[in-house]
Amino acid sequence: EGAIVEGHVKKAAVFGLFCESESHEYLILIPELSWIASFCSAKQFAEPGDLIQSKIVAVDHESGKASGSIRAMHPNPWESGILAPGSTHEGKVSRYVKCADRCSDKPGYLVEIVPGGYAMLCDISQSFEPGDACRMTIFESSFDRRSVKLSLSKMTKSNME
Repeated sequence: EGAIVEGHVKKAAVFGLFCESESHEYLILIPELSWIASFCSAKQFAEPGDLIQSKIVAVDHESGKASGSIRAMHPNPWESGILAPGSTHEGKVSRYVKCADRCSDKPGYLVEIVPGGYAMLCDISQSFEPGDACRMTIFESSFDRRSVKLSLSKMTKSNME
């Protein structure tokens, strides 16, 4: 418990990710993937073979089962107010999602706004690749629902300055 591990996703299910690190298996449940609730299936967050860093938060020594958390590695962004409407963040595109539930089953991009805080961007009028740096502006957020709405633009040399 408490160890930060880097593990490969073995299986993605709606409710979480089954991961393995150094022959130890652990499960990251969907609420532990992100401080922002922006997807209804962990299959939109990762797929088998992806490498995920997480913190082991519980171990049942009798059964050998363990659970991990990405959220536990990062401070709660809701408490600090950094996800307030009007705030601007420099983040990155994590992945393209062909059928995003929060986008009415249309394509979207999973973006990391802040460490441990991921959101689904439904407006895909621009083309992005995983790893692309981007600037995001939050125009609506809800602490109660742990949700944000944002706009996104690619980081170029001119807007990085």
